Amino acid sequence: YMRISALLFAAVTPLSLACHSGPSTPGSESLSAPEPVLTHTFTGPDLVRVTLNGGDVYRVDLDSRGLRIALTPLRPGTPPPLIQDVVPGTSASGDAAYEIRPSADGEYELSVVGGQQTGSVNLTLTRIAAAKHPAH
Repeated sequence: YMRISALLFAAVTPLSLACHSGPSTPGSESLSAPEPVLTHTFTGPDLVRVTLNGGDVYRVDLDSRGLRIALTPLRPGTPPPLIQDVVPGTSASGDAAYEIRPSADGEYELSVVGGQQTGSVNLTLTRIAAAKHPAH
């Protein structure tokens, strides 16, 4: 059994998008505009590497229902991030959305799991809230 994986390295690139008010959570503040981190089209059992900042809040949008995302920390001892449904994976629109809340900075492998993946699945990862840093 041969597993083909595509490893991509993503860096946070601040680009302007339409105004979005992200979640207001303790320790984070909404961004005036979401910051795209990664877009990727999964065509099979791809693995994508991405660096996430602890305390930030990210949103993942998939254009396919019935699928979930998995994030695995690459450094031993890094806790896995909290992943919460934003839009249930069985929505009528066929889309699925999740919020990711890493508690620690780190590099993670991201994959799409579950359901029957037929054809390609488009994923967009966006940073929607930044961790509050104390003023010096």
